[in-house]
Amino acid sequence: MKHVVAVLLAVALTVSAFAHEGEDHSEPAAPSSVAEAHPRAATATELFELVAVAQGDRLMLYLDRFATNEPVSAAGIEIESDALKVSAVEVEPGVYQAVADRFAHPGPHLLTIEVRAGDDVDLLSLVVDGVSASAARPATPAGGPAREAQAWRHPLVWGASGAGLLAGAGVLALRRKGRRAQTRGAQ
Repeated sequence: MKHVVAVLLAVALTVSAFAHEGEDHSEPAAPSSVAEAHPRAATATELFELVAVAQGDRLMLYLDRFATNEPVSAAGIEIESDALKVSAVEVEPGVYQAVADRFAHPGPHLLTIEVRAGDDVDLLSLVVDGVSASAARPATPAGGPAREAQAWRHPLVWGASGAGLLAGAGVLALRRKGRRAQTRGAQ
């Protein structure tokens, strides 16, 4: 009997962990800051590492030295794609910006980027999608945080808890029946 009580107590504590007071799970908490995701691509060579981020008609380029990961300042950057040829302008150390209507159009854009930094010259290729992230993705993931926070209310959780309780009780009953049979056989 004491094993049955122990199992019932363990199951009750497990189920109570799902349902507790003191927290409001009805509304998800608003994130403190939401960073808008934009289509991006990255490439690297022996000299440079480049990350390109499409933001509407702007293409932001983050340029670092591959070996040291330090930002590359005062570089000359030319971007080519089909008939497009545009120069990028440095907006802060290691960050460059190019503006062209083509970047705002949907579809992948194959870019060839020439980087000139001091005596170093390199060609980099990458593909950037031109669709803005806010148009391509919903604001919250499917289900969102509210669904995850209220998952314990799902009938399957309660059904699984009940099935576990019944299985444990069944195992204990079989063990008890086996012990009784052994004691009767020994007498």
